[in-house]
Order: sequence, then structure tokens, then C-alpha cells
Amino acid sequence: MLTDKDMNKLLSVFATKMELRDSFKEVKEEIKEMRDVQEQMLQAIDGLITPFQRLTLEYVAVKEQTSRHDRWIKRIAKRTGISLKE
Repeated sequence: MLTDKDMNKLLSVFATKMELRDSFKEVKEEIKEMRDVQEQMLQAIDGLITPFQRLTLEYVAVKEQTSRHDRWIKRIAKRTGISLKE
């Protein structure tokens, strides 16, 4: 049989039902806060994706234009007999 002393010792070591309930409540609140932060981060990332995609497309277009100009310059140099140095 457990004595009052034993009960007090057990209560000091193990969490009570109320303490566990409070701890779970705190954990739930922290998870909710983390989800809110995650949602904000995802919105921020989404806001960066569109400009990044536009820049990528523009980069490809500029690269192609530069390559085209390079070919034209080489053709012009060949036809005019100009030597190009790299």
C-alpha cells in the first residue's frame, strides 16, 4: 500500500494530468505558430519565383541575341577580310 510520503514522491517525479494537458496545449500553440511562419515563408518564396522566372527567360533571350550577333560579326569579318583576335 502507498503511503502519503510515497504519493508525494510520485507526484514530484511524474507529471499530473493537468500538467500534461497544459504541456500539450503549449505544444499545439507552438505548432500553430510554426505553421503560420511556414505559410509566411511560402508566400515570400512565391513572391520571388515570378521575378526569377522572368529574369531567367530574359537571360536566355539575351544569350541567344548575343550568340546571333557573334555569328554575324564573324561572317562580316570573314567577308571583308578582317582578322578578329580573341
